[in-house]
Amino acid sequence: MGQQHTIIGKIPYTLPEIEKEIWKSLVQGAERGRDGFHTFVIGNQTDDGVDQRTVVLRGVEPGENIIFCHSDARSPKVQDLKKYPKVSLLFYDAMRKFQLRIQAIARVHESDFLADKHWMRTRLSSRKCYLTTLPPGIFVETPGDNIPDEFQGRDPYLEESEQGKAHFALISFRITRIDWLYLSSQGHRRALFQYDEMGGFEANWINP
Repeated sequence: MGQQHTIIGKIPYTLPEIEKEIWKSLVQGAERGRDGFHTFVIGNQTDDGVDQRTVVLRGVEPGENIIFCHSDARSPKVQDLKKYPKVSLLFYDAMRKFQLRIQAIARVHESDFLADKHWMRTRLSSRKCYLTTLPPGIFVETPGDNIPDEFQGRDPYLEESEQGKAHFALISFRITRIDWLYLSSQGHRRALFQYDEMGGFEANWINP
């Protein structure tokens, strides 16, 4: 792992410092709704080819190289991820001019300790989404969210919201590779960080 550095915002960064900044930025993305890393794109394989969608970053465990998002357990993407767990994730922060292209292994959690832990942290306004009467992605005759009339215009009470727990899934992504790109008119910079299951770590500069 070389100790050569690059300058970002007049501050010199080595590869270890960039990797540390990446995880710091991901943690901030999970905590701050207006952060550039608060949402990201999942690219995954399906029986018909490939698919993509934007999701919200819900949690980060830097020491485990894991990030999380939430999903309706009835969504087709949940079944796709169970069948094809290797995914590509894309983050872009226009303010910092950072792009992350990430390779990861997805795992779906339903009614286990981690899923329950995240459900307990979920706001009532978010739980409302899991009260919909129909699963995502099916054809309907009229547009709408199919949330029961009793919850239209208001958030459910805590007890009412528990009806949606059966439809809640937590998706964890164990990151195996991060391709970091800093975009600058003064010259782009790029680095590659790779992780293995045994805790091994490798970092290299690469040409943009």
